[in-house]
Amino acid sequence: MPKTINDAGAVIRMRVNDRDKINYTDEEIVADVATACRYLSQVLIARKSPEMIVTEDVVDYAAIPENFHSFVGQWPVWREGPVFRTSTGANAVTVRYWATRGQGLSSLTDVIPFDEIYFDAIVTAACMLLLNRDEFDTSKEQSILQALEALMPGGGKS
Repeated sequence: MPKTINDAGAVIRMRVNDRDKINYTDEEIVADVATACRYLSQVLIARKSPEMIVTEDVVDYAAIPENFHSFVGQWPVWREGPVFRTSTGANAVTVRYWATRGQGLSSLTDVIPFDEIYFDAIVTAACMLLLNRDEFDTSKEQSILQALEALMPGGGKS
């Protein structure tokens, strides 16, 4: 069963000792889970994980999706500002691109857009972001990325 941000929030509140919802709002937890998902996306894209590839048919001047990161391979398509350009005009062409996840997460009922195997890494990164805000020594965002990568399946090896 897919995990929601509410599921992550329950674990996060336990780990940061905020079971009574005094230190952190639900909105802060939602925002930090979304940020953790975007960090995880970047790590998986850097590792060239196939699960981060989206295949889509586009036509000339189709809007670039919000989750677009970069093209996979070479295609008769290029990016021009906020749109895809093609040499095929109104005829659709299939493109593959790396896509991030976590955009649009805005409530506790939203489903975390990753397989359950990444749940602990997302929760840990969100905890570090919350604690960093309160000036606990988490050595800022770079250590968050390193910790997230180390928690992922494969032990952080590329």
